[in-house]
Amino acid sequence: MGLSSDEINWWDETEACLEQAQREIRTFSYLMHPPTLQTDKLVASIGQFIAGFADRTGLDIKMGLSPQLDQLSFQMQRTLLRVTQEALANVHRHAAASRVRVNGRVVAGRVH
Repeated sequence: MGLSSDEINWWDETEACLEQAQREIRTFSYLMHPPTLQTDKLVASIGQFIAGFADRTGLDIKMGLSPQLDQLSFQMQRTLLRVTQEALANVHRHAAASRVRVNGRVVAGRVH
């Protein structure tokens, strides 16, 4: 005894939803813990994030980050990456901007 056409459609829809959820979990996991952060450091990781974000959103994003940022502790680099991610998400959602500039540098031991 086989499945009815309604049951087949339901299973196909369920499978598609599960595949979409897996893709979103992989993306979320990558964004929270990008492997490049440990190997390539902060400046390269933010650059890669910005490139992908710009492609997905259509924003024109320019970046000006000091190489000194790569010398910060891993925890600080991870925090700055997440701040950048959230800031760009907020700009995309709320600012109706078409261009964005991301700047960062270390001056007198402080991040600006």
